[in-house]
Amino acid sequence: MATPTAWQPVVSRIVDGTPVSAGITNQPVDALATRTEYLKEVVDSAFIGTALISHNQPLDSTTAVGMAVYLDGNGVWQPALAAVAYDTNGIPVGLAQEALCTGLVLSKDTATLGNIVLHGEVTFDSSLLSVVAGGVVSAGLYYLSALAPGFLTNSRPAVGVLCASISGQDAAGDYVVFVMPSPRNVLDDHIHYKVSIAALPAGTPNTPPSDISLGTWDSNAQAYDLVSPSTPGFVHTITAPNSSVEGWLPVSSSAFTGMVIPAGAVFGYNIQQDAALRSVWPPVPPGNVYIEVNGRGASPELVQVNEFGIWWMANGLGKAPWAVDYTGTSSSSSSSSGSPLNFAKRIDVWFTKMVFKTASNMVTSLAPADATVSVTCANNGLPATTGALKIGVNLQFSSSSDDLSYTSLKDFNPTNLAFTHGHTVSQVRSISPSITVSGAVGPDTNGYCQGPITLQFVDQTIDREGVVQLVALDNVTEQDVNNILYLDFPADRTSSIRGKISIGRADVVNYGTVNIYFWFLGLTTGTLPAFTFSYRVLPLPAGGSIDLSSLTESTPISLTLPAIITNNYVEVSTAIPEVGPASTIYFTLQRSAPDAYLGDVGLLQTRYTVTPVA
Repeated sequence: MATPTAWQPVVSRIVDGTPVSAGITNQPVDALATRTEYLKEVVDSAFIGTALISHNQPLDSTTAVGMAVYLDGNGVWQPALAAVAYDTNGIPVGLAQEALCTGLVLSKDTATLGNIVLHGEVTFDSSLLSVVAGGVVSAGLYYLSALAPGFLTNSRPAVGVLCASISGQDAAGDYVVFVMPSPRNVLDDHIHYKVSIAALPAGTPNTPPSDISLGTWDSNAQAYDLVSPSTPGFVHTITAPNSSVEGWLPVSSSAFTGMVIPAGAVFGYNIQQDAALRSVWPPVPPGNVYIEVNGRGASPELVQVNEFGIWWMANGLGKAPWAVDYTGTSSSSSSSSGSPLNFAKRIDVWFTKMVFKTASNMVTSLAPADATVSVTCANNGLPATTGALKIGVNLQFSSSSDDLSYTSLKDFNPTNLAFTHGHTVSQVRSISPSITVSGAVGPDTNGYCQGPITLQFVDQTIDREGVVQLVALDNVTEQDVNNILYLDFPADRTSSIRGKISIGRADVVNYGTVNIYFWFLGLTTGTLPAFTFSYRVLPLPAGGSIDLSSLTESTPISLTLPAIITNNYVEVSTAIPEVGPASTIYFTLQRSAPDAYLGDVGLLQTRYTVTPVA
């Protein structure tokens, strides 16, 4: 971006007695020319209409070109910061004044005077990098930083104040920025979720009776009561619970230890084993949850939700959260989907999650770390972790000769009841095979040593593992099976992915072998088709530049895949030899369809390891 012409506030005139020379005579002419150039730039900007700019604005001296700013109460532009204002009770009420970003610093004439772009398209030179979080600019939306005043970030914080959109660089290498500050109240921003959860027991249920027939309509369960003449009063139980699988567990399971369980609950959902639900749980606030069973809203008499989980309240015949005739492997029902005796169940959980009022920004529960602190309900004095709480501290101290804590008390001030303390090293252990630890005492069963410690470095070659970054998909889509996501290579057309691997400077000293591992999923029984694999290595340009056109793609090799049955997956690997430190690898994995395999092929996972070569 060209530096804007500064306004010339004073035009000096020639007075009697001034020596006559070209330099002196031209001073007022130059001043008038500068003013004319400034006015032309202003008129051009207004005529073109690409940006709304406020000129000659007072700036705080800490501002820099590209910074997001707000106008304070004294009429001075200050670096803006994403923050929330609170009332006297500590309750958030809206955006803080410093979050009311209304422009970016376009240029500075002096340390405290400059131009502010309020809206529209402008360009910035490389100085923009100094006010972007991470120092790297990529195309996308940029928000006001919650960490560094005036900075921009492309990772939206909880207090999301949109400032600008950056579309990339122009022919001159300047960054094209569309400024569009949008300060607004973010406290009510939320996201809607719908997750289908397992309508199965987590383990083996008891055997249901075989003579099941319809009874009366149950409005709470939104289904007919079921009856069994041979087994009146039958209730569903789980005879062999398994907390390592998804589904429903009895509320007595150790998986629910320490949780608040509603009175009368029979089963609880094993959220920790449901990856889809676990990734977005809990809802905030917890009451914003709606549960459907077979497409109908479930009443509190059937299912309840709190911040700890989902709780099923009934276990009568046909009222458990799984098919009445489920025995541990499948349902034996042959009823049609339109029959009241169709035993299959579907459970959908609908809820919202606040963007700002999340566990990262508010206290959702509080529990004592040890016996010296008590947390109780403010109303009844009983132990509690949520709601209105009181905190108490037990200042009765005891001594122990085998205390292994790393903080030592040095002194006690009886005036303010404060201790002075300092850190000490009480135990040491190694978590790396390259370091061995020995001491006067130990190692114990956890590897810790005490007393005078000796550390020894053991140089050894170990593999380093990483995740591949996907940079391009060609005719490849994202699909799921059994709530597991995969990349789908279709059977009716050629498809491919382009991956990127970044080798760290510390991963290898000279050269290493990069092993790439693919998990292929067969969607149909048969012999999986061969895939072709090719790559290009971009080495570290140490000591000079490298012509990119000299780096050619390798000759494609064929990856032979085995026969497989439906929804099974296998691992296939290939290797790239002699890769140097700090190199970047681009590779292509391609299926040339149609081929002899009639189904789609899924890619569940792609990882790599680096084996240094001594």
